[in-house]
Amino acid sequence: MAANRKPSILKQVLPEFASLALTGNAEILPTYMFLWQSMNSAHFRYEDNKMIYIKKSPKGKIDVPVCNFWAYIVQDLSYMKDDNPSYHSLVIAGWSFKTKKSLPQVTIKATELKNADWVAANWGADAHVFNGGKAHLADMIHAASLEIKRKKIYSRTGWLKKEEASRNFLHAGGSLFDSNIDVDLIPVAMNSTLQKYRLPDSPAKLTDVAPTVLSLFDVSKEHLSYPLLSAALLAPLGECMRENETPIDFTLFLVGRSESGKSYLAALHQSFFGEFDKKSFPANFTDTANSIEPKLDALQDVLMVVDDDFPDENQRKTQMQAVVQKIVRAISDGNTRSRMGRKTFVPRTLPICTGEYIPKLPPSTL
Repeated sequence: MAANRKPSILKQVLPEFASLALTGNAEILPTYMFLWQSMNSAHFRYEDNKMIYIKKSPKGKIDVPVCNFWAYIVQDLSYMKDDNPSYHSLVIAGWSFKTKKSLPQVTIKATELKNADWVAANWGADAHVFNGGKAHLADMIHAASLEIKRKKIYSRTGWLKKEEASRNFLHAGGSLFDSNIDVDLIPVAMNSTLQKYRLPDSPAKLTDVAPTVLSLFDVSKEHLSYPLLSAALLAPLGECMRENETPIDFTLFLVGRSESGKSYLAALHQSFFGEFDKKSFPANFTDTANSIEPKLDALQDVLMVVDDDFPDENQRKTQMQAVVQKIVRAISDGNTRSRMGRKTFVPRTLPICTGEYIPKLPPSTL
């Protein structure tokens, strides 16, 4: 293809695309650059509203139509499990030669890239992969992806381990020190409750917050305020304590009659770690004992209040007994008990339970 035909082809086939690219549009420019290069590429070229794979054979070069669109990887999302990559998802953007318009960004698992079915499922009739081109679609997309942004996604809070490049504290809003890290806590509880573990983007100065923290001593009596505030300040040190083989191995239980203010006190100290109030706790005794387990693991280096919010008095004692025993035993043992192939969770949180009485506990946990 003659060099002097490059601008005219781009303007004729992709006028809007070329115009956006030439003005420096950040999303369009990488694709535009590759289209420009691919006109004389040894592997792909554009022709007649199609991307063509140039196949080499003993008889010469053979044109293999791949698709009627252009696509490239915008972002590689690495989902972390136990601080190691579990699987990757790819965010893909595209341009339809058929409609002369951009295709909406889609997110697929990295393993699906070679399977062309995701194209029709997400882009419908605006994008088509030819039968002979399915084997070359992934190569074309990778070749077009000149600059891929990479992001890690965790499903827990707390400090990253010392082996990581730098110390980062995770919360529902991401990381305090790294914009390339996201946190998604919804899979842990299957609802948005844990999204309240969100810290400010800009940390406040210690001199500004110290008076507010110390004022908590004025809210309640010393036998309540000292252990509660100590727990709130101890929880973020959990990772350091685990590294020194002295993990947090106790659970606080705040006991008081109905309407005595125990939930209010618990909420005040839970708010060290997000936007909580006495009606929005990370857990309560309506949760099943099994649903508590992943929270004990995921809510690392923070407080986890389990509130006595149980409308059915008939089931209250039984349910409360099961949940408290699960929490106390897990914290005491350092892990949850594995049964019939179920995952073992390692508790890394500091629980505070509220209730009108203390349930019976096994002697080994006291």
